[in-house]
Amino acid sequence: MVFAMGSIAAMKSDDFSHIEYYHKAMEHLTIDSLGSSNIEIVQALALLGGYYLHYINRPNMANAVLGAALRTASALGLHRQSHAPDSGDGAAVEARRRTWWSLICLDTWATTTLGRPSLGRWGPEVNIRPPEVGIDEGHDSSQHVGTLPLVENIKFCQIATQVQDMLAVAPLLKPEDRRNMDSQLINWYNNLPWLLRSTDPCAEPLYLARCVMKWRYQNLRMLLHRPILLSMATNGVNTQAGEQEIAAVETCRELAKATIEEISREWARNQMSGWNAVWFLYQAVMVPLVSLYWQWNSPFVSEWQLQIETTLGLFEVMEDWSLAARRSREVVRRLYEARHQCCYESPLSSAGTDPSMMLGDTSLHMSPIDLDLDEMVDMLDQQGIWDLDGMYWGETQDALPVDAEMYNMNNDGMMHVGHGSISLDGSNMDSAFLV
Repeated sequence: MVFAMGSIAAMKSDDFSHIEYYHKAMEHLTIDSLGSSNIEIVQALALLGGYYLHYINRPNMANAVLGAALRTASALGLHRQSHAPDSGDGAAVEARRRTWWSLICLDTWATTTLGRPSLGRWGPEVNIRPPEVGIDEGHDSSQHVGTLPLVENIKFCQIATQVQDMLAVAPLLKPEDRRNMDSQLINWYNNLPWLLRSTDPCAEPLYLARCVMKWRYQNLRMLLHRPILLSMATNGVNTQAGEQEIAAVETCRELAKATIEEISREWARNQMSGWNAVWFLYQAVMVPLVSLYWQWNSPFVSEWQLQIETTLGLFEVMEDWSLAARRSREVVRRLYEARHQCCYESPLSSAGTDPSMMLGDTSLHMSPIDLDLDEMVDMLDQQGIWDLDGMYWGETQDALPVDAEMYNMNNDGMMHVGHGSISLDGSNMDSAFLV
């Protein structure tokens, strides 16, 4: 499995050789393995449920497997700091810390993406210390640099869990709660170690970690403010926004713009970068799309159109590196083209419109693909959280974002894979890979 996961980053999206390794790995894992006392089983389940099953578009199975990994890890006591005298095996202690916190990060990212509850992953019974970095901020160290992104992601995930739990209760947060969460995220990012803030050239794993951490940070901030945009767009003609709502919408739009621009500059031509880039681009581009449907006569229409067209071009280039790129491009393209086919007033004829958040007498029309603004908002009003990669676009095989025949899809749209087991040699996970 380690070989297969490492190979994914170097392969293109039409290379399915990883399926062979998956089947071989699954031959070694039965349900009895969940009672194992080996940390390697936990690490294997983390790779399987945290990455691979998302990659092949099986989010429900991924959620279940990662849940099993967390329960297995807690059965091994990985969540508790030992108070016994130091055994002298520092490597084993550190492996336990990294394994537990890697699970927490993977679970946070996945549940935020899928809109699942956190189920209290930060309870008082968890007292294991974070991994030890042992690195001077001003210098690179090949021995320790892989741990640094994990340590900072732990801090991010603690904030992300709070955001996730609050949005699960009420997507329209109180202004003070929204500001508080946003401030925590900004402070986290501004206080990242030099090595993670720098734009200096560095090794590919660190570069990928830097990029994805930033994209994830921008995405979570955007999700904090986007419910205001969706609410105002849904209310339409009756919307008269206050200063706080206007600020939230503008922040959301600025973050979407920054995400699109920065991903276009920063993404790399490999699976891990392309996979993440497509997901975050898809989330970001929905902001100018909603804005375009809502404020069709705004002087910012040309700017929103540029963002959408840039994203469509990126999706096309990224098809070699992401299973979801083609389908994402198709969905965005249809929404974008539908807007052009609607009977709207030309933006050029209203270039002098006051760019306020008041819609005046704007009317909304059903699009040629039978998707009006309310339906479009419904698609997004799940905290913007879908599958990490392919996402389920419908109930049929035809709606899958991958080629069903090449992936041997069964009748319920799932990839047919065996239910065996997996073994993992060695106890150290490369935490730089957990970006």
